[in-house]
Amino acid sequence: MTIYTKLHQLQQAIRGLGKDKSGGQNDQYQYVSGSKLLPLVREHMDRLGLLLKQEIIDIENTRQDYTVGRGARPKSEILSKVSMRFTWIDIETGERDENLFAANGQND
Repeated sequence: MTIYTKLHQLQQAIRGLGKDKSGGQNDQYQYVSGSKLLPLVREHMDRLGLLLKQEIIDIENTRQDYTVGRGARPKSEILSKVSMRFTWIDIETGERDENLFAANGQND
């Protein structure tokens, strides 16, 4: 069985996960918690012989200084950028599927 067949079986097995947590100001964000998702996904990954390797390739933090309001009040924030690599590995064949991912965030 190819790695893509296994990934397809994993995708078929994980359906309809309802959001079970909320957060942010006034609980405005709803999401599926890791404690709900991980045991379910891990069970199928183990059965299929799949590993997911996660690597951070690069992290960049940039300070941004600017002013706000009529009084030109000084403010500083940090913009963080991260580049990652996620690699699916079939433990039976060694076949791999590598995926790059980037994200950024700013405090405040």
